[in-house]
Amino acid sequence: MKHTERSKLHRKYRRRLDFDSASRNGRETMVSKDENYQETMGSDIVGFYDVSMMNEHYNCKVLCPRGSSAQCQNGGYPNPNNCSICNCPSGYGGNLCNERPDGCGESLKAGPDYTQLVSSIGDGTTRTNIDFAKCTYWIQAPTGTRIEVRIDSLQGYTIDGCIYGGVEIKAHPDQLRTGYR
Repeated sequence: MKHTERSKLHRKYRRRLDFDSASRNGRETMVSKDENYQETMGSDIVGFYDVSMMNEHYNCKVLCPRGSSAQCQNGGYPNPNNCSICNCPSGYGGNLCNERPDGCGESLKAGPDYTQLVSSIGDGTTRTNIDFAKCTYWIQAPTGTRIEVRIDSLQGYTIDGCIYGGVEIKAHPDQLRTGYR
């Protein structure tokens, strides 16, 4: 795949609108360089980098003066429609991107033993919804330790891009990137 225009922000994994395609031999028509992102491609959810790139391309970010705009955290940037609040990457919320987003989910502490979390979201149908329901869990562990997540059971409809529901794990150091789905 070749980009025709350079941008300060790049799109590693593009949305479904860019790639609806079919294969005559039943094999994948596109293969992600990082196999953990294979099921992420095809989503209707617009990524943070996509929105940020569009705001940069149309010079919307310059509408918020640096000194008097929100001091965004965790990679967020002032919202061009209201410079006192921030546009935040997924998984972050609040006016300054320093809080867990509103809605379901919680902050959890990882320990040496597995802790069970049972979570349910959505209505279990393939009906197209206007917006996606999201639960955000922040899992914290002591510095220098690793967090291990084991999914024992997952129910729902399987389709590329997880358009009817799914789990996204942000395991990459760059928290602005879309997580693995």
